[in-house]
Amino acid sequence: MARHPEKAKFCCLSGRNILVLCSQQGVQMFESDGSVMVFWYALPAAESTQGLLFTRGIAVLPDNLIAIGTHYGGILVFRVPSQGTNVTLCQTLKCHDYPITAIATEGAVMASADDSGGITVWEAVQDQIGRVAKVNGGGSSCTSLVVYKQMVIAGYGSGHIRIFDAFKATMMVEVCAHARWIHAIDLAPDSGLLVSTSEDTFVRVWSILKKQDDVHIQLEHTEKIQDTQLTGVQFLDPNGQSFSVSGYDSNVLNHFTKVN
Repeated sequence: MARHPEKAKFCCLSGRNILVLCSQQGVQMFESDGSVMVFWYALPAAESTQGLLFTRGIAVLPDNLIAIGTHYGGILVFRVPSQGTNVTLCQTLKCHDYPITAIATEGAVMASADDSGGITVWEAVQDQIGRVAKVNGGGSSCTSLVVYKQMVIAGYGSGHIRIFDAFKATMMVEVCAHARWIHAIDLAPDSGLLVSTSEDTFVRVWSILKKQDDVHIQLEHTEKIQDTQLTGVQFLDPNGQSFSVSGYDSNVLNHFTKVN
């Protein structure tokens, strides 16, 4: 079972939408309807280390940049034109010593995480992406990330959710959110609602409130999906009024809507 589900994503760029797929061979980019493959990038054999080759973690930055993580800890940054197939690899970021597990962005700020639990915060300035902060790993894999209001929100294999100041790399809040491995988190930016899923069969909705340097997280709702190891979750609107949940080895999407 793949513990890190961030292998496919619709990327909304200026002038077009792109479907990005990560695999053990490399990266594929398609038009949003899947009809035409726009670009294919194969992982070079020379970059192979012991273990599997793979790409994992997808995020969008300004200026039509797409960042994708790799098995060796590097982050590939591709520039995608507003039309056509002239996709170029414009930068490779190197900071992690372990495989990338997740990447998230908000505007020009990007966070990347690895199998050791380490997190690096980057910022895109003009045509270059530079490192601005780093959180050392604690031994438990960081499986999922959200960047929100200059905070990095991270889910871990230990079941914890931790919130860090994006530019100071200091932990602001920690909560023991689940009894088992957290697979996915997502955030509704207009309401500050956070949703998390885990192998413990629970999906939980949290509210996050930030006032200056104070951050509070509160559990708002819990649902149990019987006999299902939950692997993915996504809000369907920016207010967090509804979300869908996926499970391992299941073709069923569970959909939840808030009733006022």
